[in-house]
Amino acid sequence: MSKNATLTWKLPVARVDGGVLSPDEISGTEVLMSADLGANFSTVADVPPTDPQTVTVNSLPPGDYIFRFIVSAFIGGPSDDFDFSGNVPDESAPLTVTDVVMTLS
Repeated sequence: MSKNATLTWKLPVARVDGGVLSPDEISGTEVLMSADLGANFSTVADVPPTDPQTVTVNSLPPGDYIFRFIVSAFIGGPSDDFDFSGNVPDESAPLTVTDVVMTLS
């Protein structure tokens, strides 16, 4: 059974060197997703800093996912990657019994 996953996050308020980073210096957050343990990523969304910092990925089948977040600033370039791992559990019904044997006495 597939599920919708909603991710929310907070934008950084500082730079790597400790300097203040104001919201108007951020150009956006790129959100990527991998369904193969990080071998391949595809872009899910590019979220402007003025929008709510949230994204919903619809109809994820059961499995493990890695979501990667990259914040870009107008000056200073992109942030390091931040990876978040999530799991969509398999909630399907179990298979039926097998190998039933009847013994008569």
